[in-house]
Amino acid sequence: MEKLLYSRAEVAKLIGVSLESIINLTRSGQLRAVKLGRAVRVHVEDLNEFARKGTVNRTVQGAALHQQWQGKSQVA
Repeated sequence: MEKLLYSRAEVAKLIGVSLESIINLTRSGQLRAVKLGRAVRVHVEDLNEFARKGTVNRTVQGAALHQQWQGKSQVA
């Protein structure tokens, strides 16, 4: 079964930014996250949405995530 939730460290490694950047994005609400106890996780669909929509500071908009990170429910 494919993972649905990723740690902020996994997300940072996946998209090639610092963990601090991902922490700031989740704290500001630009990247949605869920809190499970003390753990913070990012749902794969929220990560895909973030990649599709982009943010104000991004220069490349609508970049798709690598297929291995897309949820099986994702429509191509």
